[in-house]
Amino acid sequence: MNLLFLTDELNYADGVSSQLYYLLTGLIKKNDLRLSVMCSGGDGVEKFRAAGIDIILNENLNHRSRSIKGFLSALKSVSEYCKANKVNIIHSHNHYAANIASVSLKIRLSKNIRTVQTVHGIIPETGKLNHLSAGTYICVNDHVYNYLKDKISDEKKINLIYNGIDLKENKNKNFNSRLRFISAGRLDKGKRVDLFIKAVSLLSDTIRDKADFIIAGDGDESEELKKLNANLKTGIEFTGQINDLRKLFESCDVFVMTSGSEGLPMTILEAAAEKVMVLTSSFDGIGNIIKDNSDGLIFPVDNADELAQKIRFIIENPETINTLTGNFYRSAYEKFNSDIMTGKYYDLYSKLLTQ
Repeated sequence: MNLLFLTDELNYADGVSSQLYYLLTGLIKKNDLRLSVMCSGGDGVEKFRAAGIDIILNENLNHRSRSIKGFLSALKSVSEYCKANKVNIIHSHNHYAANIASVSLKIRLSKNIRTVQTVHGIIPETGKLNHLSAGTYICVNDHVYNYLKDKISDEKKINLIYNGIDLKENKNKNFNSRLRFISAGRLDKGKRVDLFIKAVSLLSDTIRDKADFIIAGDGDESEELKKLNANLKTGIEFTGQINDLRKLFESCDVFVMTSGSEGLPMTILEAAAEKVMVLTSSFDGIGNIIKDNSDGLIFPVDNADELAQKIRFIIENPETINTLTGNFYRSAYEKFNSDIMTGKYYDLYSKLLTQ
């Protein structure tokens, strides 16, 4: 079985890259499988190579700088690679790559090659390219699956496979007497990290002085967020880019996610793996990941007041952290384990090649 994975950039602070890393490092252990990744670059490329994964760089897979010329060039590269290496399955991880694979199949490749597209989230259907362009689809969460059922006439083409992460069967955690709250990920508008800053600013000085607050990551909104933080005088620490978020999570107690829209965010699973409590917005699909007041705490999307109230509750009731993190850790181990994810992907690939 010979697989080619197509994606944009491989970056440390990127959920798709993280999911791919856990998937590929599991699949590479299969003796009957050969895999390679074609991508446009990124700061995480060497991490994948160090794990023994074959990486082919092609700048034309960068969908942000896409052009007709670049699309045609990528199409040619993908087609030639597939022919030279007898690829059986092309697995794309964004709609731009999926269109390249689909057109390659139509005009240059054997119809025996299977195309797979993982749909990591629901994005606005803008632009001229099809957002769904494959023979088989993988959805990372139930709400994405239900969305595709309304779009794809043949439900047999749609598969639900949750993202997975490496978890130990038992994980010990020492919580800080002075709690550490962290917001982590790409600092762009979609993540709505400004909500975290506003919520912290709403806390009384007495409450705020009992905890530490951190924003980890980098992105287009970095400077604006730092200005907002300075204006509101919250005292939040900005760490900049973090290449090993799980290592940082080891010293933190509560992970705060403020996004308005997600698929199945890897940062939440990384928090679970390190027994960090999850305090998250009520984005579509969160109910399939955690249960409110059982595995973590949930606040309404874009509601800084409610987020501030949740933060204050945690600071005043730190004993709840141990219970909620323990519950989520056990749930994640059973539901979001990378071994489970890898097995389901492998079984799907094997099934496709027998059809």
